[in-house]
Amino acid sequence: MQWGKVGRELKDGKVGLRFEDEVLQHLSNNTGYGETVSTDDSDIKVEDNKKDFSDVNLGFLFKSKASKTTDFNFGVSARHITTPGNDYNFGGSNVDLNMRLIAHAQLNTSLNAKWTLTPEVYFSNINPARQFQAHAWAGYWLKPAENIKLNGGLGYRVGDSAQLLLGLDYKDFKVALGYDFTLSDLSDTNSRQGGFEIAAYYTGKIYKKPDVKPVILCPHL
Repeated sequence: MQWGKVGRELKDGKVGLRFEDEVLQHLSNNTGYGETVSTDDSDIKVEDNKKDFSDVNLGFLFKSKASKTTDFNFGVSARHITTPGNDYNFGGSNVDLNMRLIAHAQLNTSLNAKWTLTPEVYFSNINPARQFQAHAWAGYWLKPAENIKLNGGLGYRVGDSAQLLLGLDYKDFKVALGYDFTLSDLSDTNSRQGGFEIAAYYTGKIYKKPDVKPVILCPHL
């Protein structure tokens, strides 16, 4: 669970220096990017140039081993549970910041000493948009003793695109590269160029020396 409180102040000055992705969409004015405006301007519908709001995120993750060679995990999360509205957008509109729901599930299994298979699904919803993705990874152990594995796979985002996936596991490091092939009508906009995505993460470990209490055995027992 995560809780936070955000305070914001809308100052006079350049429009382009404000919260462009959130605030400007709620200000009903015709001011262009980079033009100097004042919060006292009657064309800007701001009730109060200082606002604060609270936000809550909640998530759950479950992991388990089904056998010596197979494990799985699934999780769900909800963001913006408080759906901040007026306090979020300076009173420029009554539109709330909608709650976002995310769910995923993954299965990891060893096919043999060299190959692994990892199917996974992902769902995200923030009204009115939603997406569902499915991926299938195949992994090949290059050096099992050193935990080095090469991964490759395919994915599909429903109603949008296909994905080509490539990755590498090196001990506690993981890196992945994906390329999207747009299959929907949006391909006319991007000239079927698609797009690259890259991700990397490291799993840190903290080892603690066990405190073993001595046991004295009585030879007469």
